[in-house]
Amino acid sequence: MPATVKETLPAYLKNLYENDPSAAVHSLSGWLLQHWGFHKLRMTADAVDVPYDPRSDRQWFRLNIPVPGSTMSSGEKNRSPFISLTFIVIPPGSYTIGSPPRTVTITAPFAICDREIPESIRRFWQQQSTRADAAGTASSQTAASTTDDPAASHLNWNDATQICRWLTRQYRGNDESWQCFTTPPDSNIRLDRLGFRLPTGDEWEVAASGNGAAKFACGNDPLLLPFFSWTSANASTPQTPASKPPTLNGLFDCHGNVSEWTVDAPLPGSRLHRGSSWLSTTEQSLLTTTFTSPETTAAEHIGLRIACTLPETRRRNTVEK
Repeated sequence: MPATVKETLPAYLKNLYENDPSAAVHSLSGWLLQHWGFHKLRMTADAVDVPYDPRSDRQWFRLNIPVPGSTMSSGEKNRSPFISLTFIVIPPGSYTIGSPPRTVTITAPFAICDREIPESIRRFWQQQSTRADAAGTASSQTAASTTDDPAASHLNWNDATQICRWLTRQYRGNDESWQCFTTPPDSNIRLDRLGFRLPTGDEWEVAASGNGAAKFACGNDPLLLPFFSWTSANASTPQTPASKPPTLNGLFDCHGNVSEWTVDAPLPGSRLHRGSSWLSTTEQSLLTTTFTSPETTAAEHIGLRIACTLPETRRRNTVEK
């Protein structure tokens, strides 16, 4: 890289990361800062809240959630005392998803996290929760990994809902009117509330596909998949979220790494999870592939990505099939 380019590139990428309204540009510039050795610039930007503005054309926003009193391992001493979450805004409209193709109508905008929840957030939850608000049965087992902060796994569906509740409480306080899930979780899931939650299966696919007709978020060529995902072809454990490049929608790890719980219940006592995992083959990693597991499953290949209903609407997100 020419010296003149090397001198100006960090500031250029940081400016894109902080100011470009495109979700794709924001995610890719942040990924380049991280992977080209300018991660301190990215961390500086991440320390600043960028709230959702329905009047803006910005396709992303960032929330910093305080985690007071957390204890960190020796490898985490330089981590910030807050959780920085970036969300991608998905507008309402009609989208073609599924196999065979079908049209769904998202009637209200929602947002979905640009990456899967990492192991550090699971640890914060376990350390700080009184467990009165944690009705799940999270295993104390942590997936072995050579990465610094792999995607959280070994979380059953109940645990995933309670992490959403915990994050909502950290950010919004103790007012139950923000909460989308109950304790213990039941069938009364309030998608109209403004707290953090799991996405529906259709929301997940709309966000991952960007209304495209491609087999994968990176296109139709399966040879491209290893460059964008962690599957059985190149991983044997969960990896750090966002260590592969983002999609054109600004999302990381839409395929592979860990499969992600949704709110959908195709059968009593079971829940849908999407996105394949590090155990999946190429054939199992299509955008339209769905997986179903019992709610009590706490597996090494299942984690979560959080979503939220945006504040300009308080009516239920309805999906017409």
